[in-house]
Amino acid sequence: MTRANHFYHSKPHRLHYSVHGSGPPLILVHGLSGSKLWWRKNIPALAQHFTVYTVDLIGYGRSNFQKPLGFAESADLLEAWMESLGLENVFYVGHSMGGQTGLHLVNRYPNRVKKLVLAASSGLVDLPFVAALFKLAQAGMNGRKRFLATVALDTARASLPNILHSGQTILADEIRPLLLRVGCPTLLIWADKDPVITLTMAQTYRLIPDSRLKILPNAGHNLMYDNPVMFNQMILDFLLE
Repeated sequence: MTRANHFYHSKPHRLHYSVHGSGPPLILVHGLSGSKLWWRKNIPALAQHFTVYTVDLIGYGRSNFQKPLGFAESADLLEAWMESLGLENVFYVGHSMGGQTGLHLVNRYPNRVKKLVLAASSGLVDLPFVAALFKLAQAGMNGRKRFLATVALDTARASLPNILHSGQTILADEIRPLLLRVGCPTLLIWADKDPVITLTMAQTYRLIPDSRLKILPNAGHNLMYDNPVMFNQMILDFLLE
């Protein structure tokens, strides 16, 4: 059950988030052109064990009409938001761009995150910008068709300039030095049919010292929607152990 929808104001930014369930804090952060709507098949299972916070990153979802931030700035804003709520030792789950944001968060604020889950995390796509956008569109078509309406809605809310800005930021970000400095246990969940974030990239993410890799079958890039039952169970097994 959703307890409330909120905005966190930190001039000049307005961060929208929702709260579900009860228990230790678990933060879910979406990927490029996404929103907290992308977690609707995951929240009910996770909220049975955690207080689940779903966040719309700046420029997306209900945090739209704002220019997206760089990764360091996004991490700083999330940390300030967590501080305002008194959230410590959080569990963080990030999909795609949300995973890349989480990687910066645990590097800049290592004492905030107890365990990290990176789901098809971006940051290692080595393609020209136009080719990367084509792959992203292909990924949308390869997923569950029912999800396309949500993708279209969130893309329209974000606006093309915001998506282009974030896409360029993703490609320009050098994450390899960050991988070796992650100090918390990390679960990597990759999909078996993802044309964008490939299994080869997952092996590079294994540079994270205390990490393990799980491959999710029958799923594309939006893996938490494509195979939610198994995705949820992988997360619960890791966070509750």
